[in-house]
Amino acid sequence: MAVSRDVLKVRIESDGACVVASLDGSLDEASQHQAESMIMPMLGAERKHLLLEASELSFVSSAGLRVIISAVKALKPHGGSVNVCAPQPTVEQLLRIAGLTALIRIHPSVDAARSALNVG
Repeated sequence: MAVSRDVLKVRIESDGACVVASLDGSLDEASQHQAESMIMPMLGAERKHLLLEASELSFVSSAGLRVIISAVKALKPHGGSVNVCAPQPTVEQLLRIAGLTALIRIHPSVDAARSALNVG
């Protein structure tokens, strides 16, 4: 029996050193390329902090985790960071179980992430 997942909606905002990607739906094999194609070109030396606003992100698969790991790899040479903001409990638990909290930071909100990064 196939499980129906929500389509991923991605909204990108860039503000100084930060890229805020608001994710709504499922980050999985079906949406991996869409997310990467929208997020990855935004990252670099000028915009070195990715804030994934995840309050509406309902599901993350291993393919979705690869998107996050790709962003970590892209930002590391620039001294940047990947921050997951306001994740739902199941998403936060997955990130912890997968060991990604050694590579990313989790914050209660985008504002908290900006404050922790000291970027506006």
